[in-house]
Amino acid sequence: MPTSPLSMINQVKFEDEPDLKDLFITVDDPESHVTTIETFITYRVATQTSRGEFDSSEFEVRRRYQDFLWLKGKLEEAHPTLIIPPLPEKFVVKGMVERFNDDFIETRRRALNKFLNRIADHPTLTFSEDFKVFLTAQAGELSSHKKQGPGLLSKMGQTVRAVALSLRGVRSRPEEFTEMSDFIETFSQKINLIDKISQRIYKEEREYFDEMKEYGPIHALWSESEEDLADTLGSMASCLDRCCQATERRLCGLSEALLPVVHEYVLYSEMLMGVMRRRDHIQAELESKAEALTYKKVDTDLLTEEIGKLEDKVECANTALRADWERWKQNMRNDIKSAFADTAERNIHYYEQLPILASSVVSLYFLELTDVFKPVHSGFSCYDRSLSMPYIEPTQEAIPLLMLLSLAFAGPAITIMVGEGILYCCLSKRRNGVGLEPNINAGGCNFNSFLRRAVRFVGVHVFGLCSTALITDIIQLSTGYQAPYFLTVCKPNYTSLNVSCKENSYIVEDICSGSDLTVINSGRKSFPSQHATLAAFAAVYVSMYFNSTLTDSSKLLKPLLVFTFIICGIICGLTRITQYKNHPVDVYCGFLIGGGIALYLVNGCYHYGTSHGLTWNPA
Repeated sequence: MPTSPLSMINQVKFEDEPDLKDLFITVDDPESHVTTIETFITYRVATQTSRGEFDSSEFEVRRRYQDFLWLKGKLEEAHPTLIIPPLPEKFVVKGMVERFNDDFIETRRRALNKFLNRIADHPTLTFSEDFKVFLTAQAGELSSHKKQGPGLLSKMGQTVRAVALSLRGVRSRPEEFTEMSDFIETFSQKINLIDKISQRIYKEEREYFDEMKEYGPIHALWSESEEDLADTLGSMASCLDRCCQATERRLCGLSEALLPVVHEYVLYSEMLMGVMRRRDHIQAELESKAEALTYKKVDTDLLTEEIGKLEDKVECANTALRADWERWKQNMRNDIKSAFADTAERNIHYYEQLPILASSVVSLYFLELTDVFKPVHSGFSCYDRSLSMPYIEPTQEAIPLLMLLSLAFAGPAITIMVGEGILYCCLSKRRNGVGLEPNINAGGCNFNSFLRRAVRFVGVHVFGLCSTALITDIIQLSTGYQAPYFLTVCKPNYTSLNVSCKENSYIVEDICSGSDLTVINSGRKSFPSQHATLAAFAAVYVSMYFNSTLTDSSKLLKPLLVFTFIICGIICGLTRITQYKNHPVDVYCGFLIGGGIALYLVNGCYHYGTSHGLTWNPA
């Protein structure tokens, strides 16, 4: 058989149960089939197993929705009081031109994948012969196997008998099953209410997102027609864009973490009601036979034998339901608790992220691009030679600020994405898939481990750069420490002083006569060096990424990459000294601040895994 697709490995954490799990199933690769009679979708069902009862270790078959229905029916027939996982509903909407759209197909694929994996994890259903046939038999073999069941007349007789037993009811249901039935009824009401509320919240959030994402382009167009307000409107458009991205991630998280789990247990509540009905039918049949034995005087031996078999059947049914009920309740509590906790965590992150993004962007805009916040006017000594160095124009700098920002943002981001791509490819080729994080499907958004890890690391890197720049600006404005070229651009008018420099050599008054106030204010923001802090953050962050991700088997590759980024960061800071833009102490302190922020973020947001380096630390 062909090798199973990688998507199957992506969705299972092998390290969770290395000694217990021996059956791995994935439903993927939907295909549309059009015939003269009908249109339907088939899905690839790929299986890997180490069980001895299977003829091979790998299987790959194609199944349509009707085949899943057949499997569910056979399991219910063989195990009437076991809790069979639910299947997604049939999707029939009148008036639809395209019945099977992409979102519907992907939603059904995920539900079918969960259905099979829940059966595989069930202690009894996983060893069903019908389940084995479903996973291994080709289309022709499965069709012949389906025909081996009871005929139409037999099915009609069973249906009529079930209806009669339902009308008759149960005379003396055990108390524990009465409590179980009451729990199912209450649970059904509550979970259906939660499902409706969740769907309404998602719909309202989606409408809010659709409206908000129109405001960004409107402000961008508005800024083109208003020159005086161009910067402010552009910043508003950028801020709205970031808010839209955060809201979209929250919507994807909601559709991934909460909605599927809640709706699955809505379907489970219906399945539980069916299980209770089947249990009651078995008991009702026993009671009817017992009543018949009371009034019948002939064929008593035959009735006694049938009653004995039914008593055994009732006992087996009660025992199976009792055991499966406790297992289902435990899984239900864990699933719902996990879904709500994950949703709450995502919401907290969302509401923390929006003000952080908005305040960071707005603060950086006012600090870097406007004169709203002016640096403190610190004093200086007359004719101070350390402040009288030549001024080099920004166009003649070895590393201008815009080049630094581009390299600090783009360089590490591209490097991390390339590294994650290589790591993903290497882990995907492993047979057992150890170390590879599972896929996450979120309402049409499919995130594999490469996308998720790349977004995590690059996102923290960008946030760290913004925080570093913001902290540096605040310190510069608070200290007002002059740059080596300050007196050159300030051109102090010493004659305006009431006293001579010989009498009082330290000047605290603003006596600058230079014409370019922007350059003069920039000369008052030397400590710490902006270049040094940003370069140090980028170099330390990406170096720690390489140091944790690359294994020792990479020989010289790890130290080569680490030292390359560290040396580039050091050179970037040293050019500020050689070009008289900052004092040596400004650069050295900038290195410490930038490197310290990088260390804090890496240690606070991630922990070191044993299999593939840095992993996300939600705590």
